[in-house]
Amino acid sequence: MEATEDPTEASELDHRFHAEIAHASGNPTLASLLAVFRARSRKYQVFTLPEGPDLRRKSDADHRILATAIADRDPGAAAGAAEAHVAQTERWLRALMPPVEEETGSGV
Repeated sequence: MEATEDPTEASELDHRFHAEIAHASGNPTLASLLAVFRARSRKYQVFTLPEGPDLRRKSDADHRILATAIADRDPGAAAGAAEAHVAQTERWLRALMPPVEEETGSGV
């Protein structure tokens, strides 16, 4: 993820990073939640905003911390890194992106 400047490639690599963690966890609920988050997050492209490069560096650093904790087999550090990353992402979305209207199947 850190090596690419292509937003589409970075998004795909981000998805694969998180999907691999969900798969390795052996937790099907986590994998299902990830699919929901992925579907919703495609509507937000925070890395293309003027603040994008700084956000991307922080996100990449968060991913590196999480990957290191997993490689070190440190579940406490991994959980803390994951929680911090999700919380940071939520703060970015709340601050930078307008709400996206949900699509309804009723047509009303």
